[in-house]
Amino acid sequence: MSLNPKIIAAVAVAAIVCIAAGAFVVMNQENSPDLQGNWVKYDLSGEKDAGMESYTETGQMKMTYTFHDKSDKNYQIMDVGVVTRTYTEIGKMGVIPVANFYWMHEKGSMEKVGTETISTAAGEKECNIYKDTVKLGESWKYWIADDWIPYKIVHEISSAEQTGSSRYSSTYTYVSNGHDDVKTDCTLAVAEGEGIKVSGNEGTYAIGSKAKLTAEYDKDKGFSGWYDSNNKLLGTEPTLEITLTRDTEVLALNGLGWDKELEPGVEVDLGDTFDVNADKFIVENNDMGTSEASEDGKYTFEAGSYTVFAYDGDSPKKVYNVYVDGSVSRTFSWTYGNDRYEITMKIDYSDVTYAKDLYTPQQRSSDRPDHVRDRTFVTYSYTDEIMAPYMDGLVSKLIELYKMSYSEVDEYGYLDYILRFTQEIEYQSDEEYTGYIEYWKFPLETLFDQGGDCEDTSILFTAIAHQSREILGFDTRVALVLMPQHASAGVIIDGPTDYEKNPDGFIFGETTATGYDLGDIPGKVEDYFLDSKYYPNVSTTVEIA
Repeated sequence: MSLNPKIIAAVAVAAIVCIAAGAFVVMNQENSPDLQGNWVKYDLSGEKDAGMESYTETGQMKMTYTFHDKSDKNYQIMDVGVVTRTYTEIGKMGVIPVANFYWMHEKGSMEKVGTETISTAAGEKECNIYKDTVKLGESWKYWIADDWIPYKIVHEISSAEQTGSSRYSSTYTYVSNGHDDVKTDCTLAVAEGEGIKVSGNEGTYAIGSKAKLTAEYDKDKGFSGWYDSNNKLLGTEPTLEITLTRDTEVLALNGLGWDKELEPGVEVDLGDTFDVNADKFIVENNDMGTSEASEDGKYTFEAGSYTVFAYDGDSPKKVYNVYVDGSVSRTFSWTYGNDRYEITMKIDYSDVTYAKDLYTPQQRSSDRPDHVRDRTFVTYSYTDEIMAPYMDGLVSKLIELYKMSYSEVDEYGYLDYILRFTQEIEYQSDEEYTGYIEYWKFPLETLFDQGGDCEDTSILFTAIAHQSREILGFDTRVALVLMPQHASAGVIIDGPTDYEKNPDGFIFGETTATGYDLGDIPGKVEDYFLDSKYYPNVSTTVEIA
């Protein structure tokens, strides 16, 4: 593996909501107050209209001016809060922590668009209204009074893309404001990767100071670069200069894929394993996004990829990337009819790694108009020598359980049964869980993650349905249906059916949202599936003959 696992690990994205770069840039008066240490708390409410992926959100946010770079007339802003997002059409919910730093210039070019007196938690406020057009289709508006306080903020985004149009609007409502004493110094900690020695000054700096670090590294291990604690690349040259505006952790990582490959289920002494003395170790599971502390230096790894930090006091000093092959168990439960079903699969982690490495993140999106690569997300699941055995085993078990409940395997009923299987898989937004706007997954990845979004569960259903027809001798034709802002499955069943809404024989299969029988079409996508002016979009589906 050529890429460092700290870079490619799929983890939950924490900072997807912020009060926006560009916010509060109305501080352009010569006598503007120094805002360093000032904070404002807000209630957040918002909604996004994006077809089946529409959602509402509520939350709380605290915005703090943590550092004023007077030479550059620039403020460092910290947003901290939590947002609850409810997908209205899918009927599923996610809680998103927010912890975000960004920069905002003291002077800006926002347009004053009027004045308005509004009711706030601090009473009636006569506000100047400013508008900041970030880019075409995205704007922020601020109701500002008392020299600097935005008592109300409205963020709006509208877009019309190949995947369809969407609209987003959120409102930040003032709760309170205050001032905290902010730190005048900050610390710099450096964690060295295997085979890397860093020279330079760690320790405590006056906030705003510059630090210089230099890495010497073993030629056989290489040097992939400097990263912050959120895996953001800071630079690839051996020497790094950095301005310190808050407590900062820098990782100097080698070019190896893995420093160690260990066995699962065996307790190891981390100090002996990595030949390092440490006060404690922190073990991060890159697949699950979790971390555990080991005070005694003992740890038992299960299959997966890990990042291990060795601490000296309160600071990490060494960092190691660990790969552990072996089997993991994944259990799926769902209801069909009056029966509850459950399947447990054993998945080898090396096979999941193989699937993840087949395509880059940039390749994991629709390649319209010919869909050559799109088809492979379905077809590889039953033709690839690594992934096919998992699909064979899953389909065989699905058929076995169905036959235990129904003496006759009805084609329509069986397809409805596997549709319920996919609907029970956890909905995971690509943006929230992978950091990418669109990220298609192979069925093996969806099964390992026990989650995915609309195209992932539709790919899974399509692969299961195709493989099932081979075993059961059905004449079912199945397709992956790509529509604006949504993906689903479509099936054609030979012979009579009482289903009325199936243009050109396609029967709709909603794989993401629960409560839909085979043939039920959610209102948000019915026009796209049925109306002739949208139907050409459906007719370009990834058809599996």
